Amino acid sequence: MILWVSIIFVVIRNLRRFTYEKPNVSGNYLLLIAHPDDESMFFAPTLMNLRGRIRIICLSKGDYMSDGEVRSKEMINLCSKYRFELIFGNLKDNHDWDPQDIVNILFVTYLLDPFKILITFDSHGVSGHKNHISCYYGAKSFSKLVPCRTMFLKSTNLISKYGVLYNSSKLTYTLSFRQYFNSIIMMSYHYSQLKWFRLIYMAFSNYMSYNLY
Repeated sequence: MILWVSIIFVVIRNLRRFTYEKPNVSGNYLLLIAHPDDESMFFAPTLMNLRGRIRIICLSKGDYMSDGEVRSKEMINLCSKYRFELIFGNLKDNHDWDPQDIVNILFVTYLLDPFKILITFDSHGVSGHKNHISCYYGAKSFSKLVPCRTMFLKSTNLISKYGVLYNSSKLTYTLSFRQYFNSIIMMSYHYSQLKWFRLIYMAFSNYMSYNLY
């Protein structure tokens, strides 16, 4: 009974995806994330709507549990499949990050090959992870130095995250019901991270199908 209720809930919620308009998305983008799998858990709707050049800076290899080598290989395979350009930083997962270190990484990347639009977490980091929040402060400081557009993924409360989503944002990236399964495929590349609680997240989180900025 619980399983069927859950399935019906997911189907009804996903049908709403057809009602949103997609923005003009062509450009030269850089996505700043903290860990391998952030791009799939939180930014998949954005990435699947973008057209043009897409680079991803992943500031750590997700080595908090000593599995950085495995997680980095998973990330490399995903980026190869979807033709994202990938740059790894050398920051340690779950350590306290100095935003200036992030600014330096962004600045060197920009000097070598400029980008026009920088995308990352907002000041709440969606999940509240301190490394996500550091991405925001690093990007915010960088945007004061370099003339590029910066987009911060909007964090929502628990009800909006897993239930009915109230959209007051000016910019929304959405996926159709069919496209939603592509975000599941993206997350499946991070097979080492597919614990039971992440499977629940994949089924119910609005971040697998909606991104608000």
